[in-house]
Amino acid sequence: LEKSEGFEMDKLPSTREQLSNTYTYYGNRPYWETGSSQPTEAERQEETETRRLDEKKREELRQEEAAEKRM
Repeated sequence: LEKSEGFEMDKLPSTREQLSNTYTYYGNRPYWETGSSQPTEAERQEETETRRLDEKKREELRQEEAAEKRM
Protein backbone atom coordinates (compact mmCIF):
# COMPACT_ATOMS: atom_id res chain seq x y z
CA LEU A 1 0.00 0.00 0.00
CA GLU A 2 2.88 2.36 0.65
CA LYS A 3 3.79 2.19 -3.06
CA SER A 4 0.20 2.30 -4.31
CA GLU A 5 -1.38 5.13 -6.18
CA GLY A 6 -2.90 7.79 -3.99
CA PHE A 7 -5.67 10.27 -4.52
CA GLU A 8 -5.87 13.97 -4.06
CA MET A 9 -9.32 14.88 -2.77
CA ASP A 10 -9.77 17.54 -5.44
CA LYS A 11 -8.65 15.15 -8.20
CA LEU A 12 -10.55 11.91 -7.56
CA PRO A 13 -10.99 9.63 -10.60
CA SER A 14 -14.15 10.70 -12.36
CA THR A 15 -14.15 9.12 -15.81
CA ARG A 16 -14.64 5.44 -16.56
CA GLU A 17 -11.12 5.30 -17.96
CA GLN A 18 -9.63 6.77 -14.77
CA LEU A 19 -11.72 4.45 -12.60
CA SER A 20 -10.83 1.47 -14.79
CA ASN A 21 -7.13 2.27 -14.37
CA THR A 22 -7.58 2.33 -10.60
CA TYR A 23 -9.41 -1.02 -10.56
CA THR A 24 -6.74 -2.53 -12.83
CA TYR A 25 -3.89 -1.16 -10.69
CA TYR A 26 -5.27 -3.09 -7.71
CA GLY A 27 -5.84 -6.27 -9.75
CA ASN A 28 -9.61 -6.01 -10.09
CA ARG A 29 -12.01 -5.72 -12.96
CA PRO A 30 -14.37 -2.73 -12.86
CA TYR A 31 -17.86 -3.69 -11.75
CA TRP A 32 -19.31 -2.53 -15.07
CA GLU A 33 -17.14 -5.05 -16.95
CA THR A 34 -18.10 -8.08 -14.89
CA GLY A 35 -21.74 -8.06 -15.98
CA SER A 36 -22.73 -8.42 -12.35
CA SER A 37 -21.99 -6.73 -9.08
CA GLN A 38 -21.58 -10.19 -7.56
CA PRO A 39 -18.13 -11.84 -7.80
CA THR A 40 -17.84 -15.10 -9.71
CA GLU A 41 -17.06 -18.34 -7.88
CA ALA A 42 -13.46 -18.18 -9.14
CA GLU A 43 -13.13 -14.59 -7.90
CA ARG A 44 -14.54 -15.59 -4.49
CA GLN A 45 -12.10 -18.49 -4.23
CA GLU A 46 -9.18 -16.26 -5.23
CA GLU A 47 -10.22 -13.65 -2.67
CA THR A 48 -10.55 -16.30 0.04
CA GLU A 49 -7.13 -17.76 -0.79
CA THR A 50 -5.57 -14.29 -0.81
CA ARG A 51 -7.16 -13.54 2.55
CA ARG A 52 -5.84 -16.83 4.00
CA LEU A 53 -2.32 -16.05 2.77
CA ASP A 54 -2.51 -12.54 4.20
CA GLU A 55 -3.67 -13.88 7.56
CA LYS A 56 -0.87 -16.45 7.54
CA LYS A 57 1.72 -13.76 6.80
CA ARG A 58 0.34 -11.55 9.59
CA GLU A 59 0.51 -14.45 12.04
CA GLU A 60 4.10 -15.21 11.02
CA LEU A 61 5.01 -11.56 11.56
CA ARG A 62 3.35 -11.60 15.00
CA GLN A 63 5.32 -14.69 15.95
CA GLU A 64 8.57 -13.12 14.74
CA GLU A 65 7.87 -9.94 16.72
CA ALA A 66 7.04 -11.95 19.83
CA ALA A 67 10.29 -13.92 19.46
CA GLU A 68 12.26 -10.67 19.09
CA LYS A 69 10.66 -9.23 22.24
CA ARG A 70 11.67 -12.32 24.21
CA MET A 71 15.31 -11.79 23.26
